[in-house]
Amino acid sequence: MSESERGARRGSMRDMLALYRDQLPLFALGTFLTLLGRLVAMAFPAIVAAAVDWGLHEGGGQLLVWLSLSLLGLIVVRMLATWGSGYYSGLVGVRIVNEMRENILTAIMGMTPDWLRDRSPGELVGRLAADGATVIRITPSLMVAIADCVKLVVGIALLFLTALELAGWVLGIVPIVLVVVQVAASALRRRGHELRDAEGAASARAEAILSTFWTVKAFGREEAERAAYAERLDEVERSLGRYANLMGVYQGALIGASSLVVVVVVWAGGNGLADGQLTPGTLVAFLMYTFLVTEAASSISTQWGQMSAAQGSMARVLELAGLTPDDVDPPTPRPLPESGEIEVTDLTVAYPSNPETPALAGVSLRVSRGEMVALVGRSGAGKSTLVSALLRFTRPRSGQIRLGGVDIAELGRRDLRDAIAVVPQEPVLFPTTIGENIRHGRADASQAEVEEAARRAHAHDFIVGLPQGYDTLVGQRGEKLSGGQRQRIALARALVTRPRILVLDEATSSLDAESEAGIQAALEEFARAHSALVIAHRLNTVKHADRIYVFDEGRIVEAGTHAKLLGLGRFYRRLVSMQLHGAEQSEAATRP
Repeated sequence: MSESERGARRGSMRDMLALYRDQLPLFALGTFLTLLGRLVAMAFPAIVAAAVDWGLHEGGGQLLVWLSLSLLGLIVVRMLATWGSGYYSGLVGVRIVNEMRENILTAIMGMTPDWLRDRSPGELVGRLAADGATVIRITPSLMVAIADCVKLVVGIALLFLTALELAGWVLGIVPIVLVVVQVAASALRRRGHELRDAEGAASARAEAILSTFWTVKAFGREEAERAAYAERLDEVERSLGRYANLMGVYQGALIGASSLVVVVVVWAGGNGLADGQLTPGTLVAFLMYTFLVTEAASSISTQWGQMSAAQGSMARVLELAGLTPDDVDPPTPRPLPESGEIEVTDLTVAYPSNPETPALAGVSLRVSRGEMVALVGRSGAGKSTLVSALLRFTRPRSGQIRLGGVDIAELGRRDLRDAIAVVPQEPVLFPTTIGENIRHGRADASQAEVEEAARRAHAHDFIVGLPQGYDTLVGQRGEKLSGGQRQRIALARALVTRPRILVLDEATSSLDAESEAGIQAALEEFARAHSALVIAHRLNTVKHADRIYVFDEGRIVEAGTHAKLLGLGRFYRRLVSMQLHGAEQSEAATRP
């Protein structure tokens, strides 16, 4: 867990109550209605007692009618109060959790992609969904707990007013209930947190399986992945069993304590009735008040237990909502310079997972306006890390990157990323239309600008050839389009932003010759007016570059034009030879 997350690890009852600040009027109304329903019930014993005592006398029939009508009226009031309580508790709960979810997503958006590198999107979604749903249930529990606290105090006062001596016996049982509550609350909170963590791990595994479904099927790993998911579900079941067992013991102890109160009242009240110290109506009323008081005490304990258990979910969501953003603007951002020149000086980058082996070590290079510069090298050589540092997604250990002579650390995030557009190796398309996917680069782009960007990306012709044209739905992750089509749409999305620098990160590594030629033409056209940085595995993509930097193990080992590097006969030449040899083998394997 990161330092920012450890600092955000919260979930106390105080944190819960703080969430209700903005919804206080509706919460107060819901609590009042809940309390009204409880207080109305407190009038029932007095009416029943009067009915019992007066019903034993002749001429009490008229009074019984009025008492019965009074009970009916109170029942109607209680029904309406219960309806209002349920409505407002649900409304307040949803509003609070939705605000919390929005705050969490805002907090995550304030982090860099490096923060997400070691985290599972499935587990994070689980916190937003499952944990959020658990937190929703806190609101009715809190309203009921507050109302039942008042009901308990009023009930105890009525016990003393009804029969002082019997009330003393009842209050002797109360400490037992309090001890049960105190012992169980912390244990329930711990078990609840364990359960939420187990559910989060299961969600993360399911998300991993679904996101790599093609690979799972291709390698016949269905049974292995099913077993791995079943193992996570077994842990959920074990965690739930421990939680349910503890809750059962807790509630059983409460029922036992409440039943003990009834036994004491029956014994002491029966003696009082035999001695003539109590009337039948008084004893009936006292018993009813006893049930109401024990019901309130039991309800308070149950609601407290549920809220304690929900603190596990609360802690998990507040942990995210309290993240300290690491993708922030400098205190006083400098204006974005006109020049699109990039200058990297002695840049060293190391990831927290492997600090001893830097991903980049002392890298220096430049990209001038009107140039197309290429980065080549084996996988893991540090090329994509440089792009991540250029976008300020990764913080360098040392060194500097300047854009137009200004350190990128001094620029605003939006200005920096508006100036640089990236086309990744695996373009991400959203499950919407082609036009909306292109416009994702710039929301205010007109249809004419969208089409112009598509033309420059050599995508317009195939788009207009589709039945719905730019309104064609691309499917989940763009599955309705070919790889080359997805890549050209991603390029159009980058071009519509009108960037000063275009970065292609292995964007042609898996394309057919026609798609690669289209993207290559668009890239060269853009580079003539602006600047382009190309990371390429297929070296024919970069042979026309103005300058090629060869990376190996995080360092630049060669630099120059395609012809110059071939003439040196070292690392770059070996890369070209290996690729040509691989192409010849592939061609030979396909000959009849």
